[in-house]
Amino acid sequence: MATRNRKKKIRVRSDEKSVNSLISQIIKIRKEENLTQKELGEKLGVSDRTISAWETGTATPDSNSIIKICTELGISPSAFVLQKKTFKDYLNSILKLLAKCWNFVWTHILMIIFSILFILLFIFWVNNYNAINVYYLNYNGSDNITIDRGYFIKNKTRNILVIDNISVTKIDYDIKSVNLELYTLVNADRITLYTANNLDDIVIDELNNYPTVLKRDIVRSMQNNLHLKITIIDEDDEIHNYQANIVFKEFFSNDKLAYPTYQSETSNNSSIYASNNVIPTYNYRMNQNISLINYSEAAVNIEPNNTKIINKEKLQTIGYEYNEDTNTYIKQDGIKEIEYNDDADSLTVRYVIDDYEYITYFYVSSDRILFNLNVDGQLAIKINYYVSISKLNCMVGNCENYTSEIDYILAEYDKIFETLF
Repeated sequence: MATRNRKKKIRVRSDEKSVNSLISQIIKIRKEENLTQKELGEKLGVSDRTISAWETGTATPDSNSIIKICTELGISPSAFVLQKKTFKDYLNSILKLLAKCWNFVWTHILMIIFSILFILLFIFWVNNYNAINVYYLNYNGSDNITIDRGYFIKNKTRNILVIDNISVTKIDYDIKSVNLELYTLVNADRITLYTANNLDDIVIDELNNYPTVLKRDIVRSMQNNLHLKITIIDEDDEIHNYQANIVFKEFFSNDKLAYPTYQSETSNNSSIYASNNVIPTYNYRMNQNISLINYSEAAVNIEPNNTKIINKEKLQTIGYEYNEDTNTYIKQDGIKEIEYNDDADSLTVRYVIDDYEYITYFYVSSDRILFNLNVDGQLAIKINYYVSISKLNCMVGNCENYTSEIDYILAEYDKIFETLF
């Protein structure tokens, strides 16, 4: 008797296990399909109460309901009842997952595109932030040392420092020897970057992956304190020391979105030279008939034979006379004296009004115009203008009213170029 009861209990437990397994399958499948009880009931043609009864175990689905569940949800009977998935079941699961992914992508396509673009731009910005920095070098603190141009280029692979046309002015003695030193201070220690026994241009060009003077801490110190010291010994063996501070002025950094550009004056703007009849009435930059082409490249195509003779004849047609002593061409335009050097491809404009001396240089090969205004022998205005990038750099004084000098020399050089080439 006891044996019969034991077998009966075991069978009941097995039935309970099957029911519980079926319940868990229904709940699991419904949640995987992301359906509510009502939505599942609508698919199967039963009420949500029936679904609730199946999931609580108070009722069980009949064979027709099981077939409907398998058919509507794409599940094989063996996977539903026996919980054994076939290859088709796995394939259906993958296809359903891909369909869900596609639906998500399609409904959020704009957000995904913007997210991807943002990530790519952020990676690009992080990788390139301050990868290239270009600084103009100015000077102050000295009435005797002058520098025409200087720049410092810093990037991830190379550092370049250049200082051009260093000179010492206002001296009343003969020079016996010269010593030049460029140095900075790192934690109060004096670090010499460059020395020479002349005033030739300073050029320091170093690759970062080699032993270098321009290390990171030195570059950081240079931007705050860079000094140029010139020691001159005269013929009486007296020592004269001159020192200027080199100031860094940022010109370009590739983490910026916009950069200031030089805008030339229009003919309506008044200038302190308004009474000077030789100042052109048009604005060179706004003249649509004049284009800034590469003069130096065009000049290369000129045959060297008989160039001097040809140039003399051509330049005479626009008022220039050849000066054998200076090997240049001279022209008078009102109070302005214009000197053209075809060997160096440079143009100089000079004139004096009372104690004011105006000098403008156009160095074509270096793409630069330099303007100086000297008042009683003292430098009052100094402008550097880079032609191809239309960048004006005011080195000394207030340069706002002197851009007409740039317009004038550019227009004059255009006449020369059109005449010769």
